[in-house]
Amino acid sequence: MNYIVKNWIVAALGMATSFLGVTQQHFPHEYFGVYRGDLLIETPGSEKRSIPMEIHLLPADTSGRYNFQIYYDEGENQSVRNYHLLAVDMNKGAFLIDENNGIFMDASVVGNCLYSSFQIEGTLLQVRECFHKKHMEYELLVIDGTQERTTFSDPEEIEVRSYPVISRQSARLKRYKK
Repeated sequence: MNYIVKNWIVAALGMATSFLGVTQQHFPHEYFGVYRGDLLIETPGSEKRSIPMEIHLLPADTSGRYNFQIYYDEGENQSVRNYHLLAVDMNKGAFLIDENNGIFMDASVVGNCLYSSFQIEGTLLQVRECFHKKHMEYELLVIDGTQERTTFSDPEEIEVRSYPVISRQSARLKRYKK
């Protein structure tokens, strides 16, 4: 592996681990609440559209287990995701998102943000949820995992694979309840 790439990876890991434990210990407790706003859906070549969205992050009846619901749209079009957030190792920011159907997805807290990355068939999804005192920011990138581009660097022949983003969903949700 290229000397510069190795050093960059080591530096990034070092910085990430030096920040672990600074705010992870406060997650999710400091951010319990109901967050509401509009989800903006953007797809290249299409018009932007917006739908109502809510995220509920609340304590559950078991230590280390938290209620985590996502509401898309309203009325008869409303779609609800009833998940649980499970603490694996809070000091390391390690969590699992339990979809309550046998599916568990790894999630990591870095600072005040919860990150998850997963694949459904040929589609990759990356989610970032950043919590603040009065609001949260949500972003989901939809990536076409079937459109892989593989290239190699000169002269070390380091393989790099990239994938196109085909959609972005984003929201700034206001905190209504603590």
